[in-house]
Amino acid sequence: MRPPRKGEPQDRPGDEPAEDDRGDRQDLQKRQDRQDFASLMGDATRFEPVPRPAAKKPPSPPPRPRNVEAQPHFVFPDPLEPRFARARNCPERELNRLLRGDPPPVERLDLHGFDQKRAQRQLARFLESAAARDAGCVLVIHGHGGGSGDAGGVLKEMLPGWLTSGSCGPNVRAFAPAQRRDGGEGAIYLLIEAHRTRNGTRRRG
Repeated sequence: MRPPRKGEPQDRPGDEPAEDDRGDRQDLQKRQDRQDFASLMGDATRFEPVPRPAAKKPPSPPPRPRNVEAQPHFVFPDPLEPRFARARNCPERELNRLLRGDPPPVERLDLHGFDQKRAQRQLARFLESAAARDAGCVLVIHGHGGGSGDAGGVLKEMLPGWLTSGSCGPNVRAFAPAQRRDGGEGAIYLLIEAHRTRNGTRRRG
């Protein structure tokens, strides 16, 4: 190593900061930063995240009545109410009147306590007789089902299919849920399609 020339600064021990001194100053600065941050946040309130409510599933539509899709001679205006329908030759205004209980029922059939087979037989006989006598509007009581202790819920589901098919279909002009005064959800109005003779007049009993 050459000796320093005249006028050149000479390195002296202790001119460069030691590595340990730099590390101590950095640690001191970090501690100071943490203390400053803590003093700033000392009065801050911590908010807990608010849980989001669980998304509600939309209500499922009621099941379609059995055999209804195969009945082209009937119109169901409301897909969510299978007990509301009219024959294609029945004007819509008659169906809307029936829904209001007009005309009032003149006869009634109570199916409480019947199983499906017996209820269907009784319904067919009742409608045949009502059509032969031109009864106009009748009331069929099927019950609410659930905790009623009978098969009301099953009969309520099966009725639209029975009323639009088989021996019952030709005798039915329209049907609609009953008003509360006549049984509400546990009963149904039926508008009877009267039988006609060959010359086109109504046949009465």
